[in-house]
Amino acid sequence: MTGISPASSGASGVSMGAMSGENSRLKALEQKLGKLEKEKEKAAKAHNKDKERELEKEIQKVKQQIEQLKAKEGKKQEEEEKEEKDRYGQKVPDEVLGNMVDVYG
Repeated sequence: MTGISPASSGASGVSMGAMSGENSRLKALEQKLGKLEKEKEKAAKAHNKDKERELEKEIQKVKQQIEQLKAKEGKKQEEEEKEEKDRYGQKVPDEVLGNMVDVYG
């Protein structure tokens, strides 16, 4: 045993925790969107225009939330890559970092 765990691997461990929270929120919103779209289809088949309009408004809100969350994730990822590049002078590929082992630990 080396004493090194993935959770204690520095800043990347912290960002992965934040990303998983955002990913679960994104998944929940996408599931909600799917449900709303199915409900809207049912309302359309039942010729319930009021319900259809109400669901369309809600669908648009959820789509907007999804887009905002995706934009936020993209921005965070860009910032992390820029920070990593600033720290090392260039971006180190993830596959290289994954193969590094502390043999003196």
